[in-house]
Amino acid sequence: MALCLDGAYAHMPATHPFRRQWQVFAGRHGLQVQRCPDEYYNSGFVGVRREHRALLEAWRTLMEAVREEGINIASFKNFEGYNIGDRSHPFYVADQDMLNLSVMVTDVPLSVMGTDAMDFTGAGFTMSHAVDAPKPWKKNFLWLLLKRGRLPVLADAEFLKYIDGPIRLYSPLRLRLKRLNYLASKAVGTFYHRH
Repeated sequence: MALCLDGAYAHMPATHPFRRQWQVFAGRHGLQVQRCPDEYYNSGFVGVRREHRALLEAWRTLMEAVREEGINIASFKNFEGYNIGDRSHPFYVADQDMLNLSVMVTDVPLSVMGTDAMDFTGAGFTMSHAVDAPKPWKKNFLWLLLKRGRLPVLADAEFLKYIDGPIRLYSPLRLRLKRLNYLASKAVGTFYHRH
């Protein structure tokens, strides 16, 4: 299974309290921990061979279990009435936390890349992860520059570089307008940028 370390929490020791809480959670749902890595993986970068789908099945089971226990995975803010608006809660990033627990409850072989693989360090070569909001597909680049002083980032450029296919997201006209909007923001940004 191809994975990438998370940009914010790449190191999570095997003895981390969250891992212990996840282990109890898995046990309640009939899954036993088979390994405890010292790494924390980002759920935005996953590659699975067909013969290793057991990890995907475990991930789905755990996500369903999270939902059954009252965790609103859409907002990450409500767990049985508690405000879980920060990382101090073991299920704050439920999809990602459950991916990491899925790794713990399966013995699927791993192929792990560092934070550079998703461009968290600016030296990426595999995939540029759009971390900020709005995402590139929702951005009006020029408006963000003029209103908020935000220049386009590498993830924006990479998105536009590969947007032609194989799945078309935009009509040819809308794609041309999106690219012109990006280029205009880059041009204006060379002269204007709020700090």
